[in-house]
Amino acid sequence: MSNLLSGHLGLKLNPKTFFSIYLTSVSSTGLLLIGWSLWQLLFYEAKLLFLLFLCFAGVAAVLTTSMPMPSGSGITYHISAVIGIATVPLFGASAAVIVVALQGLCTWLIKPAHTKTWKKSWSQLSFNVGMDVLAICMASLILALLRTKLDAFVFLQATIPWLVAALVYNEVNLWLLIGILCLQHGSTIHPLVIWREEHWSTQIDVILMTVGGALLAFATSHYGWLGLTVFFVPIALSAYAFRLYVQQMQAHLDNLDQIVDERTASLQNALAQLQVEMGERQRAEAELRRLATYDPLTHALNRRAFLEGAEQYFMDAKRTNSNLAVLMFDLDRFKQVNDCYGHAAGDAALQYFAQECMTIVSEPHLFGRLGGEEFAMLLPQMDGASALAVGERIRISTPATTLAVGHVTFTVMVSIGLAVVTPADLRFAQVLERADQQLYLAKRQGGNRVLYDADQP
Repeated sequence: MSNLLSGHLGLKLNPKTFFSIYLTSVSSTGLLLIGWSLWQLLFYEAKLLFLLFLCFAGVAAVLTTSMPMPSGSGITYHISAVIGIATVPLFGASAAVIVVALQGLCTWLIKPAHTKTWKKSWSQLSFNVGMDVLAICMASLILALLRTKLDAFVFLQATIPWLVAALVYNEVNLWLLIGILCLQHGSTIHPLVIWREEHWSTQIDVILMTVGGALLAFATSHYGWLGLTVFFVPIALSAYAFRLYVQQMQAHLDNLDQIVDERTASLQNALAQLQVEMGERQRAEAELRRLATYDPLTHALNRRAFLEGAEQYFMDAKRTNSNLAVLMFDLDRFKQVNDCYGHAAGDAALQYFAQECMTIVSEPHLFGRLGGEEFAMLLPQMDGASALAVGERIRISTPATTLAVGHVTFTVMVSIGLAVVTPADLRFAQVLERADQQLYLAKRQGGNRVLYDADQP
């Protein structure tokens, strides 16, 4: 949201000349920035995505909220700055200028005239848009500069630039407004009093621009139009909730204590809701990471996660000249279990074997399901003899438990192939291939055994 002038811009002022110069300067500068931004629009690549941003700017115009001031003017709050600042990483400062300018024009066209809060004059439109454009342009340039300077620090880049840009936007916007009010109303306006009165709303603005703008930019850059739409909805709803709150507050101006309590409760609820939404998003991201890393049936690492981790262990072992062994497992007659007892029995067998392996080997290791009934285990700091002993423990332990699925009972046996890293290995895939060869031989010899060729290169 941002602060816009609305009120008696047409009143006779003293000194009138300074007022006219100030009004013309801000309006003309804004107009020049809009012209430059429209020229830059021709060079945008994702024009359809930017069009969606503009549509949401139009929605923001509908959600504006106005409040009267003691001077007889009014202040209007809106969320176009959140949308505008989110376009900067994707399109640059010119996109933010176009967004807030469009929102200002739409608000002026849509919002009905009001005696105090919305005079709806041409001078009001030109100054409001110019003021917003100047503030968002400065904030956008600072955001882009800080993101570049903090490129090597991911966390700082994702927080500090957005916070500073939000503060700059709100302060520039507010002081441009205070300037025109002082020229318009003279000594009846006290700048610091207005600044302190608007401090509570500035906090909301900064939070919305910092968190909302960063989230919109992140969602759009990663998920395109869908991410933009999903993350815009709660921001729009918060603006609508704020509008309802203001209407309620204006209806109870005769009770100052009640107004203060409602403001405090509204702010706390907004922050609590923001924390809830952030928590839900973090939980969703954690769940996505888990699904991308672990096999949902056995809770072992999936193939991609296991191979990525194993490659890192392999590089560390080669660099430090340390031992590294890999065991490959294949459940014997697994197809027969599936065919005779059903897939539920096959799933139970896979789950049992994975749990057995992770229970037996408690020291640091990697254990993953490569596919079907095939698993692999990486054993750092272990030579062939030690890894062979681990494999034998797993082979002996596996059929020791009788599994029961419904009215069916059965046991599981496993074939195991073992290989260790050698000086000749250049990639982990070479080690895994040798273990696979030993596993193949174990299956050929009847299964339920561990094979390791210590003479392999």
